[in-house]
Amino acid sequence: MTANITPILTLPALNADGYIGGFFSRLGGVSRGEFESLNLSLSQGDEPQHVEENRRRVLEKIHVRTIAVAKQVHGTHPLFLREAPHPGFVHLGEADAVYSDLPGVAVGVSTADCAPILLWSVEKPGYASIHAGWRGAFKNIIHHVMTAFCHDLGIKAEHLKAEIGPAIGRCCYEVSPELAEQFLRAYLNIENLVEPSLKGTPHLNLPLLVNHQLIEAGLARSSIHNQNICTCCNRDYFSYRRQGRSGRQLSCVGIEVR
Repeated sequence: MTANITPILTLPALNADGYIGGFFSRLGGVSRGEFESLNLSLSQGDEPQHVEENRRRVLEKIHVRTIAVAKQVHGTHPLFLREAPHPGFVHLGEADAVYSDLPGVAVGVSTADCAPILLWSVEKPGYASIHAGWRGAFKNIIHHVMTAFCHDLGIKAEHLKAEIGPAIGRCCYEVSPELAEQFLRAYLNIENLVEPSLKGTPHLNLPLLVNHQLIEAGLARSSIHNQNICTCCNRDYFSYRRQGRSGRQLSCVGIEVR
């Protein structure tokens, strides 16, 4: 694997507003086998030295001192990073979103099919990363994060922008009839949230649900962008649904070192 290549899906809107970050693919690292190549998680069974090198490359790419990530538990609880931690990759407590307003820091989430969402404010410093699998999305993690984020940082929802990153698409996200029925009952007003495949099995549109929840939380439709990349279809990304055992890619947002 060629050294120091860390493909990241950069976001011009994010950069134009004074932030850095984006959505990393699985390419450009040193991990092997099912973790090939830019796996950034230590919890899946990869060689620790490979993960550490991958993390070094990511930190070098986005020009921050610290990337803070939480132990994700498929819940709705966010963490507010109030003080700058030590340099490097920093592991926080259990949460499925992290937000902050600190310079020189980025907050991130790791995924392998779940939807990563990056939020940032155009009014004053403030940014967040959110991990939304079906459990978190069903419980409306967006509402919980937005409530805390806007309250703690004194930011209005209409001054926020959001990017929905690579996640499993409706094309590949087959769910059980029982789970599909739960979503249909809970979200009656979202057209095409659950659709049958050619085989007749229900498929869930997770990015569509997240987009709807962002609008309900107060973001303008024009302030939300969906990358429309299916991690299960696109082999440049890790996918638990496609691979079973796999690595994790990182999505992050922050303010670079000044």
